[in-house]
Amino acid sequence: MPIYVRWLVENQVMLVHMVGTIDANDVLAYLERSFEMRDQANEVNGVNGPLVHTISDTSAITQQNIDLKTAQKIMKSLKSQKIGWSLYVSTDRVQIFFSSLAHQFGGIRFKPFSTIEDALDFLREANDQLDEALGSDYELGIIESARVEGT
Repeated sequence: MPIYVRWLVENQVMLVHMVGTIDANDVLAYLERSFEMRDQANEVNGVNGPLVHTISDTSAITQQNIDLKTAQKIMKSLKSQKIGWSLYVSTDRVQIFFSSLAHQFGGIRFKPFSTIEDALDFLREANDQLDEALGSDYELGIIESARVEGT
């Protein structure tokens, strides 16, 4: 099913929406796209520039089918990225648990939230420079043009 990824704040905050049944191929396609975006942002931001934060809204996932081999590949690939906070929006405790494990193995700061607004509030408090950018008018919903090819 579809995964959508786009900038909420250009080169600083990535917003991801995952919808329906998500399988290993969907996640791998998403990771490839998000890594490209993050690598480009890190190049623009420079060595000492701001880290790229990610808000993943998984509240619309109905089923997740990811095998252990894919999970291991995801964990290894996360270690290669320069990443800020990974904020995970879900009320599904099992999804939160497994996502937390993957992020811990990848050495990435992870924090779960029940709403996107709560995740945004956390970022505003954690990063004063984002406070103004996140206070402006933006669209939190799914934008079809942000759909990851192959999902």
